[in-house]
Amino acid sequence: KPIVKSKNKIYVSKINKIRILNFEKSIDKGSAFYLDYFPKCESWKLDTNEIAEILQKSKIIDGHEFQYYFSIIPCYYNGKVIINDSISAKFEINSGSSTILILLDTSYFLGYYGKKKYFILNPGID
Repeated sequence: KPIVKSKNKIYVSKINKIRILNFEKSIDKGSAFYLDYFPKCESWKLDTNEIAEILQKSKIIDGHEFQYYFSIIPCYYNGKVIINDSISAKFEINSGSSTILILLDTSYFLGYYGKKKYFILNPGID
């Protein structure tokens, strides 16, 4: 099943359909890495279709994978979506190829390993 509901918890095993409600880009000017990434953050852009594809094609990752294979860069997109026509969620897509998807009280870490170049940095260890 793509969606499983159990006692106030929602689990998403597969995202079949995404409807983007809203989104906005933010740059964390207080980050220690702000000056290193400022020009790239300014030019990094995602549209509605790209955000939907990123959310659909990203894979759930664990804390170890998130910490060791993904960089947190001071630019990201925040927004709200409807998943599979029934679940409201919030997201934060970081330009380092990771996403946090928040459903009620559950947060999922997602990583994008796709071939398309949507991000400033792809996952991996340099």
